[in-house]
Amino acid sequence: MNRITNSDKESFSIYKFLEKNIGSCLSWAVTIAWLMFIFCKIYNGIMPKSLNEFGDFVAGAFAPLAFFWLVRGFYQQGKGLEQNSEALRIQALELQSSTQALNDQVVEQRNLLVATKDEIEIIKEKNNYEKLLEHKKSQPFIHVLNPIGQIRATQDSNSSEQYFYIYISFSFKNTRSICREVSIILHTPFGKKYFWGTIPVVLNNEESSHFITQHILKNDFYKEPSYEPLTVEFSYLDALDNPQTIYMWFTTKAIENNNLKFFAERIQFDKLHD
Repeated sequence: MNRITNSDKESFSIYKFLEKNIGSCLSWAVTIAWLMFIFCKIYNGIMPKSLNEFGDFVAGAFAPLAFFWLVRGFYQQGKGLEQNSEALRIQALELQSSTQALNDQVVEQRNLLVATKDEIEIIKEKNNYEKLLEHKKSQPFIHVLNPIGQIRATQDSNSSEQYFYIYISFSFKNTRSICREVSIILHTPFGKKYFWGTIPVVLNNEESSHFITQHILKNDFYKEPSYEPLTVEFSYLDALDNPQTIYMWFTTKAIENNNLKFFAERIQFDKLHD
């Protein structure tokens, strides 16, 4: 391998200096050469005798040198302006790169915000689903069985006037969570309410059912020529001790020999508490 000596390093440094400052070196070389030329002229006896001649001599001797440095100054100034323009161009490119980087960062932050928002929505939907599922687990599921009605007649002992009423009976059972303080109210379509009573506890038991009976005046839900639907209200405390209410419609679907057969339809479910 070739070794780089100190002399080679010095030569390389001088070469780099001359390459970088070639203009200044040539300018000073021309200046020194011109001064040496003037010195030689003076040394050889070419010297003015009078002040006028001396002034002309000085003007002639140094005017070319002054003009040379004037041109050199304009050239150097132009080069400086060129360097400044290049620096401004580089600065503009860097600023453009910084602006692009900021724009990319803004886009990335926006995408991250959208992704975070979507993730929050997913978590929110999951929490709502889990909350709804937990709520459903805490609710009973009431099944109404064999809702029927019997048209019966009774007579007022005082006025001997005969009244017709409906003897409504049905049973229900619970196939999900326990419920307490179950109150049952029958609402007629004309605003009359019949309160049956309250059951302290209704357990989850598919084999056991509760039998309900209630007397309702026929005219309270009969409108010529048909029977209007009855609304049965179940109010209770669920397994979390939240008050809940569900409603069912009893719609008359058949009448046979003064016997009514109802169709039970759930029309309002329990609500989710916050």
